[in-house]
Amino acid sequence: MILLGNNLIRARSVKQRLVSKSSSESELIAIDDALNSVIEISNLCKELNIYNVPTLYQDNLSTIQMIKNGKQFDGRSSHIRKRYYYIKELVSNKEINLEHMPTEFMKADILTKPLTGYLFKKMKQWILNNEEGID
Repeated sequence: MILLGNNLIRARSVKQRLVSKSSSESELIAIDDALNSVIEISNLCKELNIYNVPTLYQDNLSTIQMIKNGKQFDGRSSHIRKRYYYIKELVSNKEINLEHMPTEFMKADILTKPLTGYLFKKMKQWILNNEEGID
């Protein structure tokens, strides 16, 4: 999901086109897939003079560590180094921000995970930018 302020401007949910060996790798694939849209919208915002550095929120701390801290890749994830170096470069150059957000606050989860009860209602209201009625 791409938000401009609190407003949803793009949402997409698709199966990943690659098989991953870990949750960290899956998250890197998802970030890489989202970056094209983020950069496209960021460039549009620059043209309209409403630009702020885009922030990508991630709930997987291992993925954040890999990208931000230059974590050494082990044997299982060595192939990630070549494929996703671009993400690390964008973060290092401060062209995008990468921040942790706990899972219970990830609005995009409504598109990717089976949510029930209160959490589903909360996420739905957030997406609709209407937090009324949430207890």
